[in-house]
Amino acid sequence: MKGMLINSFYKLYNYTPLPNLDSNYFNILKEFINIEKIQFYTRQEFDKYQDSKFRKLIRYFYNYVRFYKQWFREKNLQHINFKGVKFTQ
Repeated sequence: MKGMLINSFYKLYNYTPLPNLDSNYFNILKEFINIEKIQFYTRQEFDKYQDSKFRKLIRYFYNYVRFYKQWFREKNLQHINFKGVKFTQ
């Protein structure tokens, strides 16, 4: 009965409910909001943002991707060697 009432309401008022939103949707939304802010960054702010994203990506590779785990080991590197887009030893 409740479902019929809700469906009738949707049809009567031409209402479309939001789809089931998962955390991935909110992550995408958060990134979109960040992109809106980034376009107004100064060069220094953008470099800092880019470095933080790069470090996050390297850390992910180091921890979860088998190929890169092996590659880091062969090169005797750790993810902490990467301070940003520029490499430090």
